[in-house]
Amino acid sequence: ASPQLPSLAKKWRVRYVEAAIDHLDEHYRIDRSRVHLTGVSAGGSTGWDVVKQRPDLFASFVPLSSWASARGVQHMARVPVWAFQGRIDPIAPPFVVQGALRAHRACGGWTRLTLLTRRVHWLSPDVYGRPDLWTWWAAQRRRCPPKTGTPLPQPP
Repeated sequence: ASPQLPSLAKKWRVRYVEAAIDHLDEHYRIDRSRVHLTGVSAGGSTGWDVVKQRPDLFASFVPLSSWASARGVQHMARVPVWAFQGRIDPIAPPFVVQGALRAHRACGGWTRLTLLTRRVHWLSPDVYGRPDLWTWWAAQRRRCPPKTGTPLPQPP
């Protein structure tokens, strides 16, 4: 499902995402352990905030052309993140997400950054058309919290 931001809203809020997931669960047969969040540009950037607040909802997070703060990433350590950035993006250059990715990895999270050569901001066709992304998504499941001191397993 690809819900769009409500027209009067300025950014995604956790309650919008929760409502979208609940709606899908009520009307379709979904596996709640395989709910993935992705977003492009402002949607990807706001997605970071949503996953930090409700990591228990998601099996993975794939932001495209996003920017993010490292603050609060420890809350989402169980959620694998595969970020995509255009190498020459003037709006969201790669460095604006790298700190958050480093902090996520330092908390024990699984993190991957793919820089697309000669690409700027709109990466959707280049990313969502990748078979390896869909294979990776299919392999992800929401993980239970590990026991204290237990390192997180790394997804394939």
